[in-house]
Amino acid sequence: MADNMIESECFREYQIDTVDGGLSLSLIEKLYFAYRSVLSRFAHCYVFRFRLVIPGKYNHQAKTLFNQWFYRFCHYRQRDKISVIWKKEISDTGAISYRFTMFLDATPYGPMANEYQIRKKLTKDITRTWATTTHMSQYDISDLCSFLTQPLLELNREHEDFDKQHRCLFYVLSRQASIDMNHDVDAESMLGSFVSKSKKKGRKPRKPRERRSRQRQASPASPPAQT
Repeated sequence: MADNMIESECFREYQIDTVDGGLSLSLIEKLYFAYRSVLSRFAHCYVFRFRLVIPGKYNHQAKTLFNQWFYRFCHYRQRDKISVIWKKEISDTGAISYRFTMFLDATPYGPMANEYQIRKKLTKDITRTWATTTHMSQYDISDLCSFLTQPLLELNREHEDFDKQHRCLFYVLSRQASIDMNHDVDAESMLGSFVSKSKKKGRKPRKPRERRSRQRQASPASPPAQT
């Protein structure tokens, strides 16, 4: 265990939270590379954190279920570019949940003054698509969704506080790599990331190329020699 644990208060260029014990080295490495990938992808984004609980009857296919949810959610948000870092958590009772940190490309949304409407629409779409994926009613789904970020966190490279903001966020996220939460667990199944790509506006679908008949494709035969 010691070989796979980091007790230092820093990892690479970031401070990390080790107050409650050491962190899993394999998990903090996965988190770091996923996080850096997001920062390189988005110069300006909104961060939305939430948790989705897997209904007990689906515990045996939890990963499949949340893969389906993300695909469905991206269908709802076809114009958006989204990156998600996910973390699987298992309670003492065996209940499975996934903690998500969603990064939404802020370029199409303009000023942060629209933050409430953006957050409201995200909450609605996440809840609706999770209800559809789990076959739960809109009345019961509220127990399976919890939203942690109010208001949205904004990361913008052009802002003076960008360096402080993205470092603080990584510090908070580093708690998900706690040894106490992840002892004897495979990192590949506990933490990862998803990326969606938006559909480009104004791009017309390519027309299928017409198939040429064999008669037209064949080279013309030479006329028979006259005798």
